[in-house]
Amino acid sequence: MIYHTNVVMCVGDGFVVIGLCAVKDEREKQMLITTFKESDLEIIDLTSEQLNQNFAGNMLQVLNNKGEKILVMSERAFLSLNKDQVGRIQKHSEILAVPVYLIEDIGGGSARCMIAEVFCPVK
Repeated sequence: MIYHTNVVMCVGDGFVVIGLCAVKDEREKQMLITTFKESDLEIIDLTSEQLNQNFAGNMLQVLNNKGEKILVMSERAFLSLNKDQVGRIQKHSEILAVPVYLIEDIGGGSARCMIAEVFCPVK
């Protein structure tokens, strides 16, 4: 079930992982694609199964204390990705896949839902 954009797409530095299949209006879909391309974001499209059964849209890119980019996702999401998708993501970010099957099965959310984003200036 699509209940907010966090389950449909993840925008990272230089890329967007998105289930374009969830956008039913063709005009809106084309506007999204155009906007991503104009923003120099590589589009990594997800299948309906990756999106709906495997939480593959529920990812979040974070920085570690060394400033390295890490894309956090569930193990289920990672295992649903094909080799091409993984390779394209790895051009932009290291992948960290965590086993959160119980949260996904019972809670209905996934990795991104479990991470709080903090946008404070570094002191």
